[in-house]
Amino acid sequence: LKENSGIIGHVGDSRIYKIENNSISQLTEDHTKVNEMLREGILTPQEAENYPNKSVLARALGVIEKVKIDIIKDIALKAGQSFILCSDGLAKVSKEEILDIVKVNTIDAACNKLINLANERGGKDNVSVQIVTIENDKQKHVNIEEQKTVPISNPFVEKKKSSKKWFVRHY
Repeated sequence: LKENSGIIGHVGDSRIYKIENNSISQLTEDHTKVNEMLREGILTPQEAENYPNKSVLARALGVIEKVKIDIIKDIALKAGQSFILCSDGLAKVSKEEILDIVKVNTIDAACNKLINLANERGGKDNVSVQIVTIENDKQKHVNIEEQKTVPISNPFVEKKKSSKKWFVRHY
């Protein structure tokens, strides 16, 4: 995250969703064999849903020396957006269910409910969820200690003066 934009480097089958204006979109693409066959028209969506070994990765870190990484640049950051970063263990929860849970719960409660729902549905993989919300400094000031809020101008981001200060809340 840098000033008013973000960038994603992605490989594998963990996902990032963006929630904005009561809608959700998946920003990353799963790098699985079944998803490749779906994109190439070898499988229909129905066939892909029931395909055996559908979670076999086509691209992943640590398998080969060099791997192609998808880069998504210039993601506009706006107050009110939420980004859901999750491992493939959340795959048993639809993006519509993610939206419904995130929009009516606190960040902490939403993370817990999403993880519990995935586990209740028989998730056999680990499940991790992080929710990042974007706020600007014109909204109420967030206490960094109590709310676990980190300003974007952190040690990992180049510091520049800007007329807008963005805050990221994550749990």
